[in-house]
Amino acid sequence: MSEIRALSPRARATVDRLGALAEWLSRHPAQSSDTVTRPHPLLLLVRRAGFSVLIAPASALDILGFEVKDNHVDGELVRIFTEAKIWESVVSAPVSAR
Repeated sequence: MSEIRALSPRARATVDRLGALAEWLSRHPAQSSDTVTRPHPLLLLVRRAGFSVLIAPASALDILGFEVKDNHVDGELVRIFTEAKIWESVVSAPVSAR
């Protein structure tokens, strides 16, 4: 069995804020028809009436950098991910293509 490591304090604070937002969205009466999921600890996906919104903190890439610096994640993988800017292709794709 592998051990699960603790998040850095910065990453934990961001994950906690997203968790609080997810809880608020799922409990707020005006958003009762929303579907709220967490595809990753640093992401929040909200679906409503055929539309999807992915909420990612602006600090997500910064947090990845801190995690690399603290030797919690592979720096080469983070470099490849950030240089490829894979999120731009997802954000700019039309809804029908997703």
